[in-house]
Amino acid sequence: MKKLLNAAFAYGLAGILAGMACQLLLQVWYCPEHAPLAGVHSHLLVMGMLLFLVLLALEKVLHLTCDHGFCAFYITYNVGLAGAAIVMALNSLEYFCALPYELTWFLGFLGAAFHILLAVGLGLLYGVLRRRLRACSCPAH
Repeated sequence: MKKLLNAAFAYGLAGILAGMACQLLLQVWYCPEHAPLAGVHSHLLVMGMLLFLVLLALEKVLHLTCDHGFCAFYITYNVGLAGAAIVMALNSLEYFCALPYELTWFLGFLGAAFHILLAVGLGLLYGVLRRRLRACSCPAH
């Protein structure tokens, strides 16, 4: 349970810092339009903090961390989310300064790869949830 709480806290802190960085960058460069950096803020808060807080509540009932597939989910999902957030932040630099075409192409490819890791992690989570629900469910259902 402590691992889930620490992950939720870390993503919440990173999301708040990303939101502050977005606001500061928009004020310094005075860009009234929507900046892509705002997506990093919401990704970290919703897909990071909120998901792990929900899993923390489910852990109390389903004992998710006891499942053999939980570690694979935890590693895959965290690598995917952290990597996607970093790539999104780097990709948003294009908004403020010109980046070479090769770098933006590579960052786009890398971002897609990290989002695929996120999808694989969510698939692993659904497998863990399915197994834990079967193990904890009443035979009458």
